[in-house]
Amino acid sequence: MTGDLVGTLRYMSPEQALAKRVVVDHRTDVYSLGATLYELLTLEPVFAGRDRQELLRQIAFEEPRRPRQRNRAIPHELETIVLKALEKNPAERYATAQELGDDLQRLLEDKPIRARRPGWRQVAVKWARRHRAFVGAAAVVLFLAALLGAGTGLWWNAQRVRGEAEARAAFQEALAFQKEEKWAEALSAVRRARGVLAGIGADRIFQQQIDELGQDLEMVRRLEEARLRRTAVQDGRFDDQASSSAIAEAFAWYGLDVEGLNPQEAGERIRARSIRMQLAAALDEWARMRREMKDENWRQLAAVARAADPEPLAEPAARRPGAERPQGPGRTGCFRPGRRAAAGNGGTPCPTRQREHRP
Repeated sequence: MTGDLVGTLRYMSPEQALAKRVVVDHRTDVYSLGATLYELLTLEPVFAGRDRQELLRQIAFEEPRRPRQRNRAIPHELETIVLKALEKNPAERYATAQELGDDLQRLLEDKPIRARRPGWRQVAVKWARRHRAFVGAAAVVLFLAALLGAGTGLWWNAQRVRGEAEARAAFQEALAFQKEEKWAEALSAVRRARGVLAGIGADRIFQQQIDELGQDLEMVRRLEEARLRRTAVQDGRFDDQASSSAIAEAFAWYGLDVEGLNPQEAGERIRARSIRMQLAAALDEWARMRREMKDENWRQLAAVARAADPEPLAEPAARRPGAERPQGPGRTGCFRPGRRAAAGNGGTPCPTRQREHRP
């Protein structure tokens, strides 16, 4: 073919309208038959361009309006047959006019037709064909967005890896400070690790380890504050009441109901924590204060302390942050519980928990 336009424009096939040097075969006639049938059913042409160029453009690139949109009385199957004959791609039309006629005969005989309504993929392809400029621009935007997303993802992953490494280093630093009983420094390191992870997230197990260590270190701080409250003097005596209340508040914050739980259960929970020695020492001191305050619940606290630390061979005071280790009996000038009469005078009870004096 020469590529020259030949035929009546309204019934011209897309391949003719494009005037391409392609083989124009019998499928072009199928399109013309479809255009004729469309006009017979709707009383309107498939395309009605105002001039030659617009009409050729519509035939080549635009999809025809569905016949039922012009005439609701047209059966769905007949609309499907017409639209198949008007496909832009010759390969998607009826192969011959005979196949078109056969489908029309099946429709008249109430038999299933062979033509099928276009699927969503065909609809999408046709829509893209009608909006080439928009689809091209959208493709460029999507490509750039994907490129930006990939770059952002790589950057964020690098930040996350760097941040998690920093948090793990701070966590190890906190453990080292805890081992040296440098509680303030350990708590500061944990808070630094938490701050780093707050912006990037972390492995669930690692986050749990940081939270537990932070809770333990904060508990030590609260217990130390409670102990220091006893240094206040009220009515010529140390303020045991204020210190006891502060210790009770600390254990409540810690989520450990040592006064309500079974001693063995409470002791088991304490043994599972990294500050079990500090907790046991605090319970010793709390039990002693409660006993001096004539509070019978001191027995419960002592039982929990015994369950938490079954081998109380060292002075609990020596387990406090900054406390010196005792060098031998009688060094502190205190007396053992139960030996006040033997001491022959007053004084401060030693904080040592003697197994034989436990209830």
